[in-house]
Amino acid sequence: MADGALVIGLYLREHHQAWPWPAARWRWVDAAMVAVAPRRWYVDAAGLAGALAGAARVRSVDDPHLTRRLQTVAQLDAAPTLFPPVERRCGSFSQWWTRATRGLQHAEELL
Repeated sequence: MADGALVIGLYLREHHQAWPWPAARWRWVDAAMVAVAPRRWYVDAAGLAGALAGAARVRSVDDPHLTRRLQTVAQLDAAPTLFPPVERRCGSFSQWWTRATRGLQHAEELL
């Protein structure tokens, strides 16, 4: 990037060990993430802290899985709200997707 910024997508090892994803979900998420973060790290919390220790500045989108790990080393920008809130907890991504997109016909309606 022209301003010297390096964009890195993070997959926190502790989260994915506790909540493993099937291979199809990894492919789907990583294919989307590569569009915004050409570099992606699968890293544990200690490795993340070590990698960021020497950084002059760190910014991140606030994320419930990373806030605790980044709040002391990063400027946390508010996460964008793309989908409307879902009132009840969902048991699967598919269930959440169905509820969150109910009534929408086109992706542009989210913007």
